[in-house]
Amino acid sequence: MDLELEGPDLQTACFGRPALPKETPRPWALRMTCVVDKIDEFTPRSLKNRRQASRKGRLALEFLLHFVGDIHQPLHAGDDHDRGGNLKIVTAPGIGPNNLHHHWDTECVARLGSNATTIAQQLIATITEAQRAQWATGTAADWRSNLSE
Repeated sequence: MDLELEGPDLQTACFGRPALPKETPRPWALRMTCVVDKIDEFTPRSLKNRRQASRKGRLALEFLLHFVGDIHQPLHAGDDHDRGGNLKIVTAPGIGPNNLHHHWDTECVARLGSNATTIAQQLIATITEAQRAQWATGTAADWRSNLSE
């Protein structure tokens, strides 16, 4: 889902959010479905059934986290006709020129550190109760709408 920077509209970005036929092959269904709808689909599978400790439940949670990240990631969520930041060349101190998408997905992440558990604990420790309460409200469509304002 890429919202146009000028006049963002979720329905247009998601091609009207059509329901796909059940026989649509899984890889195509993931490509052709709006990320907002995928969040709504994966949330019950991964969060509402806390007893679901199966591999399938973990996979659903991993997809959910990826999709939530995508709608908050400006290079995936906004369309500046730059192929997700791949056409914008940037530099940063100590890092050679490369496309913006590479910097966002690779270089910025690498600078956080190498231990995923430590990074997660540090980031979680900075979340306030007010932020936690605010982030627990609304739907994926609401989150996407708020990002475009």
